[in-house]
Amino acid sequence: MLRTGLNTSMVDCQGLCDKVPGARIGPHYLIEGRRYLYCKICNVSYPLEAHEFYDSRGRAICPCCRRILRHVPRKPASKARYMMMFKPLQAELYVK
Repeated sequence: MLRTGLNTSMVDCQGLCDKVPGARIGPHYLIEGRRYLYCKICNVSYPLEAHEFYDSRGRAICPCCRRILRHVPRKPASKARYMMMFKPLQAELYVK
């Protein structure tokens, strides 16, 4: 994996993301039935099956910056409120 426009504002990223096998750049959560964990700081997704880095509480962490990884994409509350005005049933499904 080759990184060409590395974001310099990501101070905590040490560049170790490139050495993890199966890592992909960008926010991926599900690709062809394979689940990924996403690091917002490094902007890298790691495959869930091969992930080996956990903290003392058992949460998956990024091997590079030691931040907690996300399993599912964020669902902003502002979008849910907007949808409630026009399509309440779809908004309830969106929030679940």
